[in-house]
Amino acid sequence: MKRIICFSLIFTAFSALSASAQSFEFGYQPGVRYQMRTRIAEDIFLDGEYSHTSRVMILEWLNVLTLSDGEFLISGDYSVSEDTSSLKVAYQQKRGYEDNFYKMSTLGEFRGDRDNFMPVKRNYPLFREKISRGDSWFTPCYEMHDFSDELFGIEYPYEIPSAVT
Repeated sequence: MKRIICFSLIFTAFSALSASAQSFEFGYQPGVRYQMRTRIAEDIFLDGEYSHTSRVMILEWLNVLTLSDGEFLISGDYSVSEDTSSLKVAYQQKRGYEDNFYKMSTLGEFRGDRDNFMPVKRNYPLFREKISRGDSWFTPCYEMHDFSDELFGIEYPYEIPSAVT
């Protein structure tokens, strides 16, 4: 009988812990420089027709300058390299972007100048205040792309809306 009661109490305690909501936040620390590497493999289609396969690597160096009122001030430097081997072009550095300043909330909301090309992904992910096991939510987000090259000639950041569930 004691085992059943003990087991019931332990089970109830663990159930309560797993069912309770938790906070998820970015844990950047002011004064720390973070390096991240993103690799992307994508097939490129123009006007619905396959053009080529691209592999992109983005190196990011983020300097977290301050944290105030739940908002980070970040200075980022980025290096973008691309391998379009399907076009018989060697892997090469495509662009570099320096001194991109922006703010981001601890929950992941981008708060910065939409005229900057970097960071590409914004509001990926955007956490809710509290998250419980089994929760799901929909978050609008977007990417900013640099299409200023000779193929497109668009001189401003091109916004592609997206969503995360």
